Amino acid sequence: MTEHAAPRPALPATPIIAGVLCNPAGGRIRRQAQLVRASLQSLPGAVYREALTGQEIRDALRQCLDAGVNLLILAGGDGTVHCALSELYRYRPGAAPLLAVIPGGTTNMTALDLGLAGKPLARISLLATALARPDAMGFTTRPALLISHGQELRLAGMFFGCGLIAQGVKYFNCRVRRLGVTHEISGGMVMLAYLLRLLLWPSALPALRLTLGDSGKMHDCLAAFSTTLERLLLGVRPYRCRQQDSLRFTIIDNNMKSVWATLAALLSGNGGRESQDNPDRLELMFDGDFIVDGELYQARHRDGPVIISRSAPLRFLKF
Repeated sequence: MTEHAAPRPALPATPIIAGVLCNPAGGRIRRQAQLVRASLQSLPGAVYREALTGQEIRDALRQCLDAGVNLLILAGGDGTVHCALSELYRYRPGAAPLLAVIPGGTTNMTALDLGLAGKPLARISLLATALARPDAMGFTTRPALLISHGQELRLAGMFFGCGLIAQGVKYFNCRVRRLGVTHEISGGMVMLAYLLRLLLWPSALPALRLTLGDSGKMHDCLAAFSTTLERLLLGVRPYRCRQQDSLRFTIIDNNMKSVWATLAALLSGNGGRESQDNPDRLELMFDGDFIVDGELYQARHRDGPVIISRSAPLRFLKF
């Protein structure tokens, strides 16, 4: 993570033109959608758009960018941020505006990593205060993961996972999201309970055959993930002991000794490895589901490898 004490470099050279993209169905927004909508619309001079589906988010983002916004405010969860970043890299690659995230989703892992905890209305109030004093603004940076597979799939996000992680997200979506769980601790504990249940009955563990493109080595594993976030659910910081100048990822092999060793490494902050041949690119060959920021996709051998790289650092407003 890179933080800047001097705030002025975070700001555009021209006056701030803010665009707001709000997902009113977000887990923490929908119960007070009218209040959130009114608070966001009251931000001075902001271009306000609402979007529920992926296509609506893509259309709203393009409208904001075409209106010349240089600060993009994303009010929603990890899926909203992921969809917006993906369209941003398709529509305006290399020209990302300053970003601000309002934690309005179910897990809000990206927002929490950026230090933006709290309820949506409280965060909007803090954002309004920050916008009133642009000379005092600061920012932090994160690269995004750029993920491609086959001819059509071009994605950007902050967390990639496959194997057991994708299965856990499926479980969460089917069993937990419908209950309205929106607190990180509650959601994290449900996911942890699911993973521990599988680990206690290893015969039920889903195996994933994964080939690394840099080495050609095949792994029979439970899961693999890569992230540019420093903090994951429940405050776990898996890579705090690692260098940040290469793509970081973790493989959990399909044996219990490896599982517990990897979990211990993740909790101690030393849970990753770097690609040996190319520190900025990772190629994974497998058949099965994978997730990007909680959204599910499918990989197939016939479509070639899932290719993961890093973007240039994105600037996120601190408020």
